Amino acid sequence: FDTKFLIAIILILALYHFIKKSEKDALFSIITISFGASAVFLIKELIQRARPLNMLTNETGFAFPSGHATMPLIFFGIIVFLIFKNRKSQALKQTLLIGSILAVLIIGLSRLILNAHWLTDILGGFALGIFILTIGILLRKN
Repeated sequence: FDTKFLIAIILILALYHFIKKSEKDALFSIITISFGASAVFLIKELIQRARPLNMLTNETGFAFPSGHATMPLIFFGIIVFLIFKNRKSQALKQTLLIGSILAVLIIGLSRLILNAHWLTDILGGFALGIFILTIGILLRKN
């Protein structure tokens, strides 16, 4: 769930929405994920918090906020929003929502297990993701 991978998937999703003549959904997806990636980068550069020692993964760059916490939250949030908006099946909506929440939590937990982030990096990433996703949804609804 690397940022570049998620941006690529969102671009494919946006292309699908452009083809289906749903330009607002396409732009919502592109702008929200791009704003998230930009915000993570800028905040990391401003805060410049060091990562924990003895990481079990080869990570470079700063720790706060966790992009691996922020970006999947935004990504899955976009998917859940679009499905809730466009589909009627309650079973699909509930399954997608529960699966998305679990995926985001597991990704955040994995960053702690790998010792790539402090707990506050993950919580900050989640908070940033919720903030950006909320702003995106509010702007999309208007």
